[in-house]
Amino acid sequence: MGRTLDPREVTAERICVGLEAGEFVPYFQPTVSLTDGTITSLEALVRWEHPQCGLLLPGMFLPIAEVHDLMADFGSMVLRESIRVADQFRSRRHEAVKIWINLAAQQLDDPAGLLTDVHDALHEYDFDPRQFGFEVTESGLISDLQSASGVLSELRDLGFDLAIDDFGTGYASLTYLRQLPATLVKIDRSFVSSVDGSLADAAIVQAVTELSHALGLKVVAEGVETYQQLESINKLGVDAIQGFYFSRAVSAADVVPLLQQKWCGQRGPKLQRVDRDIRADSLPGAGSPRAQLLMSVLDVSPDSVMVLEGPSSCRPLGPRIVYVNSAFERETGYRASEVFGRRTSMLDSPSADPVALTQLADAMDSGESVTVEVRNQRANGAEFPCEVTLSPVLDDRGKAMFWLEVRRDRTEAYAAEQRRRAEFLRQLALDDAVLNVSRLALELSPEEFTDTLPILLQQVGEVLGVDLVYIEEVQLDRFVPIANWCAPHVSPAAAEFDDFGASYPEWHRLLASGGPQVIPDVYALDNPSLLAEIQTLPFPDRAILAVPFAIEGSQIGTIGATMVAATREWQPDEVAFMRKLADTIGQAFERRRTQSALRKTNARLSALVVDGETGLAIIDRHGVCTFANRAAAEIGGVEVDQLVGAQIADFVHPDDVAMMAEALLLANDFGGVERRQIRLRHATGGYVWVDVGNSRARSHDVGGVVMTARPIGDWPIVPTNAPMALISVVVQAAYGASSEISAAEMRQEAERVILESLGSTLRVGSVPMAISARIDQDSRPSRATRKSAKSTSTIL
Repeated sequence: MGRTLDPREVTAERICVGLEAGEFVPYFQPTVSLTDGTITSLEALVRWEHPQCGLLLPGMFLPIAEVHDLMADFGSMVLRESIRVADQFRSRRHEAVKIWINLAAQQLDDPAGLLTDVHDALHEYDFDPRQFGFEVTESGLISDLQSASGVLSELRDLGFDLAIDDFGTGYASLTYLRQLPATLVKIDRSFVSSVDGSLADAAIVQAVTELSHALGLKVVAEGVETYQQLESINKLGVDAIQGFYFSRAVSAADVVPLLQQKWCGQRGPKLQRVDRDIRADSLPGAGSPRAQLLMSVLDVSPDSVMVLEGPSSCRPLGPRIVYVNSAFERETGYRASEVFGRRTSMLDSPSADPVALTQLADAMDSGESVTVEVRNQRANGAEFPCEVTLSPVLDDRGKAMFWLEVRRDRTEAYAAEQRRRAEFLRQLALDDAVLNVSRLALELSPEEFTDTLPILLQQVGEVLGVDLVYIEEVQLDRFVPIANWCAPHVSPAAAEFDDFGASYPEWHRLLASGGPQVIPDVYALDNPSLLAEIQTLPFPDRAILAVPFAIEGSQIGTIGATMVAATREWQPDEVAFMRKLADTIGQAFERRRTQSALRKTNARLSALVVDGETGLAIIDRHGVCTFANRAAAEIGGVEVDQLVGAQIADFVHPDDVAMMAEALLLANDFGGVERRQIRLRHATGGYVWVDVGNSRARSHDVGGVVMTARPIGDWPIVPTNAPMALISVVVQAAYGASSEISAAEMRQEAERVILESLGSTLRVGSVPMAISARIDQDSRPSRATRKSAKSTSTIL
């Protein structure tokens, strides 16, 4: 015997270590049939084989494991270990013995994880799931019965049996037995322990047994510890028992000998049971305490229940009704006193399907259970669909003297199904509308797509069921209507308005946030400014859903849907639908804008390229020439290929490089600067004075700075550093000196000043070059130019 375990040693970390080391193993407690004393199944219960402290019961470690979300690990371990040893467990008839595995609430809270674990085990071990079952407690179901029912149904479909454990201790009712795909009910030990001395507990056990049998479920009584309890339980109709009287939970090796012994080697009950599935010791309504308790249970059931007199169908009027519960009265509108003793045909609707009625009658005549759907009518004559489950209540001879009919009004279920179908079709229509818009946006040209917008908006409006759908585009800080659709019952004037920017500043401010504007009722808003703006519309909107669309952070338009007079709770899927439409339409509009800008850029480039006098070059942000026309190459006396790909600074006079860099920087950042005069290198070694203009190319397909250059007048190629600005100022001063000077005198004076500024001769290397200046006859400035020159002269 090992030492005593200090509870402080039981930590989540130590439990994880034990799981990894294989210290936790399943022990098995047998369930014995009351028919022949054989072991029909084994419940797998986890034990800790602690290396220092020996065998530890679950109470020492499972509470800690539950707090730290380790129950799924225990469940997975028990499942795999049980599968590994299952082949050892064979009954005396050499039949496989079923193994029950407990499911914790944490496992039911993670349906996906549980199903993945089970599927992985099936794939890994390739076992027969019919040899295994899962037990769930009532307390593990109450948190989310619908979710638990779904995952348990999937396990049932895989072939596993399902049992409701500790039945009677929680909130179980016929709802659990009906909604869950259970095959077994285990009555809690708290009722079994006093069954041999308490009539109330005995009545509860028998009532649960009869109800379960009526629904086709097996019943196991837990916690049988004495022979007296065995004898008492044996009289109450349960199918099997489990408890310390036969065996505690033992290791897999110790289970094998028990499988070969009748009653696990213990004394069996005196009264031998007949091998049948269901029985009833008393007739409903006979006044016995057990019968009264059964009726009490049925009265609190949320399901509509009838007890019918047997043994046959009593065609064609049907059997007599001997009992109905409160739920039946609520379902049909009949009081119990109005239906007692009457035939079931009183409930049949005139439109009831004769085939369904025949199925019920045939089942009663043959003593079999059946579930069918029939059309019933309420006390007020209203018809409703009703699902009927009819099960026999057998006496000791196995003869059906009464029938239990559990009824379920399917009206709400059908309505819910109709709503789900309508929602599915609606969602399908929304998806189709988005796909249609996306397809047309890709297949059509931007202009053709714009032309189809009214038809597309009609589809959107009909799918959403709104009064008005519209699209507005931002043009020069103004919302311009592009397309709209009005429902047939709405006046077209509801969409006939134009927004000139300043008319609706509050609405523009809301849209500028970029998010959808979801307004169920504008009159419920605490926004007087917006309400005042809406009141100016010819037909003020009551409910609005508007989604702006933008490209690269710049808002380019809005798509909206409105209800003119009614409020509207906009659903999340409707908002998502409008978002998708806004994205698609925004991309189509941006494509239209891009193509328009590209056409303009191409036209501009074409005009410049064919201009034989203007040099054109495109310079990227790094100062590299990416395009040049023939005129640009001729200015420098080079080929086009020599310009493209070269740094533009390599062709600029060193003293003008800073000026050129500044011009490119300003063009990139601000879109253009005033024209400049710079010197460009010529292939002969000199420089050419050129007038340069530039602007930023906004098109993504062009990019960079567009630079144009023209040689200034007939200036020769001169290797000089004389600044062009100085020459220009001198000439302007000469022109503006006197308005009385003759043209000839003016030209002579200008030529003299130019020659004095440049010097009489220049040298290119060692070769002298004569300089002359000539002003043409037609170069006399206009009146505006003379006025400017006079002003300049005054300043000088």
